[in-house]
Amino acid sequence: METVTMKELSREVNSMNVVEDSPKSLNIYQRMQAVQSELKTVAKNLNVSVSKTSSYKAVSEVDILNAIKPLEEKHGIYSYPYSREIIESSQLTQHTQYGDKLSFYMRIATTYRFVNVDDPSEYIETITFADGIDTGDKSTGKAMTYADKYALMKAYKISTGDDPDQNPSEEYSKESKNSKNDEVALNQWTLEWSSMRRKMEAIGIDYRSDATATWLKKHFGIVSQDASTDLQKMINLVNAYKALIQEHEKKYGQK
Repeated sequence: METVTMKELSREVNSMNVVEDSPKSLNIYQRMQAVQSELKTVAKNLNVSVSKTSSYKAVSEVDILNAIKPLEEKHGIYSYPYSREIIESSQLTQHTQYGDKLSFYMRIATTYRFVNVDDPSEYIETITFADGIDTGDKSTGKAMTYADKYALMKAYKISTGDDPDQNPSEEYSKESKNSKNDEVALNQWTLEWSSMRRKMEAIGIDYRSDATATWLKKHFGIVSQDASTDLQKMINLVNAYKALIQEHEKKYGQK
């Protein structure tokens, strides 16, 4: 009769456990958790110019991808933008002493998918929204890059060393702070402008009609309803839209 020692038995049991805990047996949640546990803080190495004299720091897509790609390969995850939807697309006109300057604005929704490479039928999806504004043809690319970058950052809980809702870096000058705040505010008012137009259409107000144009000019002195890079003009236009909607709802009892 062959005798099995405790040491040999322990080795056999451990070998069985290795098989059960094989990386290929992990589900997508376990794999993503493994990536999260190995990721470290990603520094803000990208300088973004706001004007000729000011800029701010941001984390770049390259830094995010360089941190994530090796770990996704190690833990058997493939991630990619599964689908995109254009939420809003428009032109912004800035009137200057040298003539009109056009910028192109786009807002997109991106569904980003994380797939278990050993079982492609198993995946996780996250949806991110992003805006892009550019004077050339880069508004779409900017929006896609921003959406993809933040899908990865939020899915893997990547820290950049600070919180964007906290106070900005001391390296910002007063001018760069104001420029950045104006840019953020313009984006917000542009989104509000788009939202007001959709609401008007939903309750039966045609913002393209002569009647609407006449009302806006009479009560608010507004001649153009086009989106603009002039922050104050966008604020005035949104407030005028809100007043028109309120008058319509009061007249027809709609909410």
